[in-house]
Amino acid sequence: MSIKKYIKQIIVILIFIVWMPIMMIIFMGGAGFFKLIPIDHLGLHTASVTFMITISAILGGVIMGYLLAPLFLLIHKRLIGRRMIYGIQNRPEPEKFQGNFKAFFPALIAINIGLMFSSSSIVKDMILSESYLIAPGGENIWPFVVFFMLLIITTGIGMALFSPVWFLLDAGIVYTNKEKVKNKSNPIELHSVGGWYMGFLKGYAGISVFFSYFTFIIQLITQIGEEAYWTAVIMYPIVPLLVVMWSLPAIVILDMIKERRKKFVLNYAKKLGILEEIDIEIIKKG
Repeated sequence: MSIKKYIKQIIVILIFIVWMPIMMIIFMGGAGFFKLIPIDHLGLHTASVTFMITISAILGGVIMGYLLAPLFLLIHKRLIGRRMIYGIQNRPEPEKFQGNFKAFFPALIAINIGLMFSSSSIVKDMILSESYLIAPGGENIWPFVVFFMLLIITTGIGMALFSPVWFLLDAGIVYTNKEKVKNKSNPIELHSVGGWYMGFLKGYAGISVFFSYFTFIIQLITQIGEEAYWTAVIMYPIVPLLVVMWSLPAIVILDMIKERRKKFVLNYAKKLGILEEIDIEIIKKG
């Protein structure tokens, strides 16, 4: 593993995980919003939340990947794998890092879950400080602040759902219906186990999330009461991109330990009887 492979990503991480929080602490004054942070400073609270989002992405992506990848494979084999032939497909490793926007769909799921609970008064009372609510405009836009804070949890959830899929894809676990269609006219198909899950997850984190989030932004604009809060109008439309950037350290770590992850999944696959390698050769006739 060469560190040169991740130079561009390290620069992005330094900007979004280090430089931006420092600027927030320096230039963002005002009442803090996070009840659990004793120092009442808006910039410090904002920077702390962004840092916590990054930690959440790492925990959800790495730890939950190891915990859930075997479960995902077991569920697939029990539910879908009847009369299916499973195998392992080895693919060449790319020389360049290709995961800059890998966390985009996990970010959409994080946003979707956050939207579900952002208007909950129970959640508001649990995490939002009273000093922020009594500040000018605070009572109007608290659902949007709560949404931002919920990303600490929901980002980890989004990464936890996709990480096991990446584990399975990187391990090259595939299955074919060759035995199932042995005496039928149906075509023989070959699919990846990870790809089967990916289809469901991307479908869930699809265009409906954009519509929900667009409505959320429009609501923010209509409820703005103070000019100072127009910065929120500028920031919130790019939250999906920000979550992707805040999750980049998790993606880099996953790439660094890719061989260990593959070995872990393949060792479990052997326990399920998935041992043989499968190769595909396409031959055009005529």
